[in-house]
Amino acid sequence: MSSYVLVPSARHLVPIGDLGADQAAPLSDAGLTSYHAVAGLRHALGEGGTAVVIGVGGLGHLAVQILRATTASQVLAVDIHEAALALADRSGAHFGTLLREDTARVLRDRTGGVGADAVLDFVGATATLELAAATLRPGGELALVGSGGGQLTVRKPGFLPPGFRLSLPFWGTRPELAEVVALARSGALRAETDHSPLSAAPQAFDRLRRGGVRGRVVLVPD
Repeated sequence: MSSYVLVPSARHLVPIGDLGADQAAPLSDAGLTSYHAVAGLRHALGEGGTAVVIGVGGLGHLAVQILRATTASQVLAVDIHEAALALADRSGAHFGTLLREDTARVLRDRTGGVGADAVLDFVGATATLELAAATLRPGGELALVGSGGGQLTVRKPGFLPPGFRLSLPFWGTRPELAEVVALARSGALRAETDHSPLSAAPQAFDRLRRGGVRGRVVLVPD
């Protein structure tokens, strides 16, 4: 959160061209992490596939757009806030639903009863992990991105779908960041941003803690 940063080598940089700085700023974190998570599941998301995004916040709304731009899958979104589902809709989700007791059944019904091919959990709470396990098809892919402190008990036999695979994606690579920037420059990826002056960073953190931020806060030097 400095006004200026000294970079030791140009190899650390990805040119953004005509992309606005306020749009480029979230891409190296929220955009790259979401892209890397989706890239690890892309092999399971061919024509007719279904991906579920749990938690449509700063990362999740970008994941919805990346899924739409780089896969042919149906994208379903889950959150606990109506405003987040509205953001998912603006981001291109085919369907959105609140997290309730019957959410797993609702999602499975959208897949014809088969279950989702992949679930990306951007929350990581016990409730969302249990929802992911109940939503996946046999052999499905679960990417745990969020760090909500939840636990998923692994045992065999158990309630986990047979053959399922779990990944813990974190951040991404420089070539992937270049691909993220290219998507943004093409118009296929746009971050929902909440601008705040750099001098008001503490207040921005406070809004974030209270759940008052829908996308990503961008601090603008003043």
